[in-house]
Amino acid sequence: TLDGRIERPKLAIRLERPNDALGLADVLLNLDPTDQGFAYRAEGKSHLGSFTSRGAILLPEGRPAIIQVAALDVSGTSASGTLRSDPGGFTGRLDVAGGGLDGSLLFSPVGSVQRIEAHLTARDARFAGPPPIAIRRGKLDGVILLNPGATSIEAKLTASGLSRGPLSLARVTAEASLRGGSGRIRADIAGTRGRDFVFRTVADIAPDRVRLSGEGTVDRRPIQLSEAAEFTKVGDAWRLAPTALTFAGGSATVSGLFGPSATEVNAKMERMPLTVLDIAWPELGLGGIASGTFSYRAPRDGVAPTGDVNLRIRGLTRSGLVLSSRPVDVGVVAKLDGRSAAMRAVAVSDGRTIGRAQARLSPIGTSGDVGERLANAPLFAQLRYNGPADTLWRLTGLELLDFSGPVAIGADARGTLEDPQIQGSLRTERARLESAVTGTVIENIQATGRFGGSRLVVDRFTGTTKEDGRVSGRAAFDLSATRGIGMDV
Repeated sequence: TLDGRIERPKLAIRLERPNDALGLADVLLNLDPTDQGFAYRAEGKSHLGSFTSRGAILLPEGRPAIIQVAALDVSGTSASGTLRSDPGGFTGRLDVAGGGLDGSLLFSPVGSVQRIEAHLTARDARFAGPPPIAIRRGKLDGVILLNPGATSIEAKLTASGLSRGPLSLARVTAEASLRGGSGRIRADIAGTRGRDFVFRTVADIAPDRVRLSGEGTVDRRPIQLSEAAEFTKVGDAWRLAPTALTFAGGSATVSGLFGPSATEVNAKMERMPLTVLDIAWPELGLGGIASGTFSYRAPRDGVAPTGDVNLRIRGLTRSGLVLSSRPVDVGVVAKLDGRSAAMRAVAVSDGRTIGRAQARLSPIGTSGDVGERLANAPLFAQLRYNGPADTLWRLTGLELLDFSGPVAIGADARGTLEDPQIQGSLRTERARLESAVTGTVIENIQATGRFGGSRLVVDRFTGTTKEDGRVSGRAAFDLSATRGIGMDV
């Protein structure tokens, strides 16, 4: 929009996606005329989080334009400096400080191409994203040439304590050498949080193709891309050709399509240890051997996603800092189409079926993301379980309390995942409750409970402690998906 005198108007310019590489989106630039040129204000989104900027554009007669950046703020980090508009690009410097990031960005044109030289150090830096990014220690030195359609990069990166969303890494060292969109990136990655994980990878890059190879170890067991991963540009998306991954005697083949207009993932596993998931989610702690298939297809523009799962897991466990669950064999079959989602599962321990579950969500709505559609769809579900309580309890990963001993559960649920309406009962005898945090030990527990709405009400609870102590009480647990598990004991 333009307003005011036509020879020097007031402008408001909205840019939907001015730079995909930086994740710039929904950028609003306001230019207010002054005697020297324009005062500017800008705001928008980026890979590092929402940003704001303010400053001035000076237009001296007969001389190059000057951009005075008073502040460019994103996630607590601010940059400031001056850029001069020269033939081929900008010349100048932006100094970066705050939010755990320090350094400088040096601008200079090379012919008709913009050159940016970066020297940045990070110490406990955090950026909002999405996804959120955190760097405990890091250093980046590099040069970028913004040649339209063929950016060139020479860079070295070292970082420790790096996380991006759920992905967490202990150490990363990388070198990139790209010319006109082609070149090579080498990286060494090490895992974190008690999981001994090292992976060395090389990416050969061309404008329409990326070839990724690599190998390493997880808990000193070899992991390898036995066939290099080939990504090929298809329109605005990247297609992954079938790629084989081997780990500790197991294998997986993965293929897919990843882009703004569609996402597809297809995977087939044969005796794949679930500890491989700790690479991306180090706190997951799942154990067991998985075989089966998984597929997921998510078109954009409001089209409903589809997918199916056919999975068998032998010896499923979850380990925390103190406890591990008892191994159980699990089979899961699930299907998602444009109208409904359904699943069935069975759990077997020592050759005996101890649990069965089935659920159906139908019809699925047409607005919101996949999670919102599923959370608000009408629900019908059933659970029958008669076996060790610790098998279920320890799979939740909650270690403040541990619950073991026999338990019988029968429950039917309607409503929605967001607000379930559950009917059924729970019964246990000779159970044991223990807390390594508080030192609490209660044995010979007898309890009965009933489900009502989203709550499990335990209306009778008795047990014994050492030296002839006795405990009795009542409890209520809220199982609403949106509120999380709450308890009142």
